[in-house]
Amino acid sequence: MKSTLFIIFFILLIGCETNDAAKPDCSAVLCAALTVSVNILDEETNANYIIENNISKDDIEIKNSKNESIYFELVSNTTSQYYGTIILYASTENIQVLNIKNLDAITISYEVSQPKTNECCDLGDIKNLIVANNTFEFDSELKKLTIYL
Repeated sequence: MKSTLFIIFFILLIGCETNDAAKPDCSAVLCAALTVSVNILDEETNANYIIENNISKDDIEIKNSKNESIYFELVSNTTSQYYGTIILYASTENIQVLNIKNLDAITISYEVSQPKTNECCDLGDIKNLIVANNTFEFDSELKKLTIYL
């Protein structure tokens, strides 16, 4: 009787295999977040608005579509090639409103695609990015957004 129960349990255990077996174990992998680097430039001079106007992180507020403040970074290291760049973290809340000192609000909307692979750090891509009421360029490979004022 015990051997019959053991065999039945074993068969059930094998029969419960899921598609998760095809996915790698990502529990020990640290992945970088899906980000977009944002540069805000004067359309005539190509000068970086953040640098030219001494904008600090305290002068910037970014909110999502639920009007909740969201985390971002501002590269303030003057020796960095990214000095004056805002780093946005993509999320399922795919509308972000940038409120920057002395500027009208800048609304950015986008979609995050489904991952293309089962790789641990495939978080999808940014697609269909739009900046309302501003001229912009988006390099989807570098995830670099340039907004012109």
